[in-house]
Amino acid sequence: MRKRESIQKWAFVLAIVSLVCVIPSLVMAETVEVTGIVYAAAWDDNDNVTAVVIEVDNGENMLVTNSGKGGELLKLDDGTQVKANGSISITEDGIRSITVSKYSILE
Repeated sequence: MRKRESIQKWAFVLAIVSLVCVIPSLVMAETVEVTGIVYAAAWDDNDNVTAVVIEVDNGENMLVTNSGKGGELLKLDDGTQVKANGSISITEDGIRSITVSKYSILE
């Protein structure tokens, strides 16, 4: 019986710790719509684009994550103007990134 109670206590503690770790990341993620210009930010050894940023209207560069639709932005030409929706995250260093859920190319 003691073993079962011990397992239940550890399960409860694990659940609380999981919530403490997950909730701040949910709070930090903010869904927004941004409009800006896509530029390549990193390349591999074969000069393939591996990362892009969206330069938004205020001049800030938002790093685009490669998850979601972000991987598709790697194929766009530098200077392509887009409207992108997604979740914004901020690193401890203050770098803003966007995980794009949908986007459209603007003319």
